[in-house]
Amino acid sequence: MKRYKPVYVEWWDSSSVVTAGWKREDELPDSDPILCRSVGFLYEKSKKAIRLLTTYYKQPSGLLMDGVTDIPLVAVKKLRYLK
Repeated sequence: MKRYKPVYVEWWDSSSVVTAGWKREDELPDSDPILCRSVGFLYEKSKKAIRLLTTYYKQPSGLLMDGVTDIPLVAVKKLRYLK
């Protein structure tokens, strides 16, 4: 069974205004992105994104995975492999 490497990732998540309806400019909250931190198994890395798994299990019919997170590489601030 392939073993996926554990990683620590810091990444910028976009934030959205969680208000309905029309708003005046002075009613909008700050639009700062949120710095997130994730720990998981690096399932794959492409030229555009990484895919993390929190849990995986290999069974005869194939790989089962849970907690799948796709993060665009442009949002990744830090990627560190864990031992």
